[in-house]
Amino acid sequence: MTYFTESFHKGISAAKNAERNKEEVNAVFAEMNEQLSSATENKIAIFPKETALAIRVVKDLFTGQYSQKMASALVAEFLRTCLRSFCQ
Repeated sequence: MTYFTESFHKGISAAKNAERNKEEVNAVFAEMNEQLSSATENKIAIFPKETALAIRVVKDLFTGQYSQKMASALVAEFLRTCLRSFCQ
């Protein structure tokens, strides 16, 4: 039981560290995009893969670019990507 408890606490600690690291990465992207926006008159922005996929899916869904079947597949892929990213 001790091993489980230790492992559990290590896992919680690792998850908190991962969240802090993710927040730091997002802050770097935000700062970079602020500077890019200024330099390019709001024409260029760079996003992490998960965010870029989400933007593309939402944009294409609202503009009717995909059939219902394809839209469902894109949403499923987006969710898989987010889950993979979250679980790492």
